[in-house]
Amino acid sequence: MAVLVAPVMGGEMEDFIGGVYQNEGFYADCGGGIAVGPGGAVIKCGDTYLTPTGVYVNAGGTYLGPSGKVVVRVGSDFVGTTGFTAKAGDMYLSASSVSVGLKGAMFVKSVLK
Repeated sequence: MAVLVAPVMGGEMEDFIGGVYQNEGFYADCGGGIAVGPGGAVIKCGDTYLTPTGVYVNAGGTYLGPSGKVVVRVGSDFVGTTGFTAKAGDMYLSASSVSVGLKGAMFVKSVLK
């Protein structure tokens, strides 16, 4: 799958949705560390992200998620139990989905169905 994201949300929220979370749907940036997407909100509280699919914690560039998901930030890229995501400029590319940033929002589309 492939992920493609542009920086329209805050950098940390954008990196989380594009590089770690990657769940399909349209995410609207509400500001204050909150993005609303399918099934509910993604809320950043300190180093913790509350999502419709579970809780993720960022511990020094390593994201620990539900069901044993682990994603490590290596430079500007992400390597994890579900694959590799490259960040190229303002976009993210993985083998699982395509994410495109829109003004104040992000659209994530799975390419493997």
